Amino acid sequence: MRWIDLGFVQFQPSEFVKFALVVYLASALSNKGEKIKELYRGLAPLLGVVLAVCFLIMKQPDLGSVLVIYGTALAMFFLSGASLIHLGVLAALSVAAILFLSVFQPYRMARLLAFLNPWSDPKGIGYHIIQSLIAVGSGGIFGMGIGLSRQKFFYIPQPHTDFIFAVVCEEIGLIGACVLIAAFLFLVSRCFRIGAQCSDRYGYLLACGFAVSLCLQAAINMGVVTGLVPTTGIPLPFISYGGTSLVLTLFSVGVVMNISSRNARDRAQR
Repeated sequence: MRWIDLGFVQFQPSEFVKFALVVYLASALSNKGEKIKELYRGLAPLLGVVLAVCFLIMKQPDLGSVLVIYGTALAMFFLSGASLIHLGVLAALSVAAILFLSVFQPYRMARLLAFLNPWSDPKGIGYHIIQSLIAVGSGGIFGMGIGLSRQKFFYIPQPHTDFIFAVVCEEIGLIGACVLIAAFLFLVSRCFRIGAQCSDRYGYLLACGFAVSLCLQAAINMGVVTGLVPTTGIPLPFISYGGTSLVLTLFSVGVVMNISSRNARDRAQR
């Protein structure tokens, strides 16, 4: 169940998990210190928590959110100083697990086949990505103009959520898409810089964790739309329609801004 409906409000629990897990890992890793280099006393307990969360989200099923959560966790392990050998083994096992989940689930296998050759079934499994690529290509250099997209009318699936970047490319073209990508890169780089300026380990991991999560979500969404990765349901931060994702993303940026404000106060007191 991807959504929880309380009658007066609907929300996606996986979005809350993305936020909460970054906060939890930042706190736990800052407390672990150098113990994170050890497998059993350092990395394994935290990895167990991450895998338990990923297992629950996979039951929804929601592979896209699992990729973001697990990728963010691995990045935070790396930033905290975990053993590169341990992380390398985890990365290899993760790729094998993703391939296993893709091959033995019919709908995921269909998405993988559509990714490899969408034109083999243009009216079936390849329809979504083909229509998305048509929209991206139709925009050209300068785009067709704001509001003038044609593919969003009954051609592109989910044009206001998962595939909104295709509409962006069609309406404002290559230049507009590059400006949007540059804006994401600037935001992520600022988050990393704020983290690097922290005097405490917790603030550093918290800011960098949110930066990695934001970067992964944007990269996967854009990769799906442009045919670089198989189709999976990930919203484009700040752009896609959806209250839960937007609110939690704003919360994340708000936390990083608070860390930046604290850094400024610390520098002023020195």
